Amino acid sequence: MNKTELLRILEQTVPPLQGKLHIERVLYKKELNKAYMSFLCDELVGEKDYLLLENKLRQLFPQLTVAMRIASPGLGESFLGDVNAYKSVLTDFLRRLSPAMAAWVDDTGWSYEDGGILLTCPDKIALQFFKTHKLDEKLSQAVYDIFRVRVPISIDICGEREAWVQKMREERGFSFPTKPVPPPMPCVRCPP
Repeated sequence: MNKTELLRILEQTVPPLQGKLHIERVLYKKELNKAYMSFLCDELVGEKDYLLLENKLRQLFPQLTVAMRIASPGLGESFLGDVNAYKSVLTDFLRRLSPAMAAWVDDTGWSYEDGGILLTCPDKIALQFFKTHKLDEKLSQAVYDIFRVRVPISIDICGEREAWVQKMREERGFSFPTKPVPPPMPCVRCPP
């Protein structure tokens, strides 16, 4: 199968990518029996289409382990101009990377400030999870892999979720033991 035939099959798998998908390079590592396939696309490829393409490649090359990347470098400037418009592909990446992220990823804020991306976590647990799993570094690499722009990622905490959880617990009648408050001391100047 040549490159033209491969592209034709992949474009048939995801028709909206007709004429927009291009092969960047294919690298085969014989000792690993693994093929690294890198594509360029004129538009952002969402998770559903990405997984369809990946599955098709595995069907076409069942004897190989296939690793696929699709970059959209033409969208790099647009991404930096409006991170939120493109964050869905990055949140999908985080969910695939760690399914536990589903608990926080939709509540995480994204912004581009001072030449870097700032993620605002909803609570301390999410912040700790991000840091422990070095998701800032992995996300920075994903941004490069997809948009071909190098940008640092920093993580901060919002704190609103903790206040919301406390409010919801109080509204539902949950109480948590606090340190017992001693009764007030009788006043020595006042008679009982």
